[in-house]
Amino acid sequence: MPKGKEFPKDLKEMMFRVILFVENEKNGPIIPLYNVNERLRAMFGISDRSISNLRKEMNELQRQEDERESQRSRRRSTTSSPIVQSHRKLTWSSSLPRPSANVPEPLSPKKAGHSGRKSIQLSEYAEDMIRLQFHTILSKREYPTTTKLLACIKSNCPGFPIVSKTTLWRHMKNVDEAAQRFNVEILRLPVRHSVLNLIELAWAGLKNYIRDNNTNFRLVDVHNLTMEYLAAVDGPLSTSYFQHIKTYEDSFKAADKYVQEVVDPTLDENDDEIFDNDSNEDGSVIDSDDLDDDYSSDT
Repeated sequence: MPKGKEFPKDLKEMMFRVILFVENEKNGPIIPLYNVNERLRAMFGISDRSISNLRKEMNELQRQEDERESQRSRRRSTTSSPIVQSHRKLTWSSSLPRPSANVPEPLSPKKAGHSGRKSIQLSEYAEDMIRLQFHTILSKREYPTTTKLLACIKSNCPGFPIVSKTTLWRHMKNVDEAAQRFNVEILRLPVRHSVLNLIELAWAGLKNYIRDNNTNFRLVDVHNLTMEYLAAVDGPLSTSYFQHIKTYEDSFKAADKYVQEVVDPTLDENDDEIFDNDSNEDGSVIDSDDLDDDYSSDT
């Protein structure tokens, strides 16, 4: 045993039970040797069902190991000449225990999940709610932190399944990581801007094609027409979709630039003028009151 080996508490407790059981049998077996289940239950302190499950697992692992060993033996016999041994080969009877070197390696226990908590599965509506609030914060020219995003989601959707910033951040991160594994870059489009979505053009073309060519109104015909249209979507047609979307994108960028450079400064100037006018009006009222007070005092 390696020096300084430390065993888990549960394993130590089981070892203590085995040691005490063996020491108590110095003068003879306490439980008859043929009563295997009773002896194992007394040694390990487990139930008959647990003993049965352990036996099944051990037998299955041993069967798999025997199959692998037989396959290795067949491969060795085909690649090299057999060696004749003069001595008698030692065989183990099924009724005798196998040597400790052939004890199968047990499987590791399955990792337990969250204690009493199920994994959160967001619906399509919940996904859309996250995107909507994300772009709402951007429209206010604010940086969409997880704190702001979660606060907006809670205020607009009280029954939202995610209630912590960590879970929200982990969910958004998992989506990007899953896409990166397939070499996919996610382009998040603004909510309610279907003109920027390529699939809308393809979907509209597909519906028009089926509407113009569906004469029998059968589901089989709809399927066949759909496959015909998808087969006809070649490179030039797909490129035209991208060019069409690029036109809308450029128009939106030009509109944003115009608002930032022309409209916003004008609005700021108008606000300043309105503020100045209000200040002057307030000042004139005060002056007239002062004049009235002065006039009354003189009279």
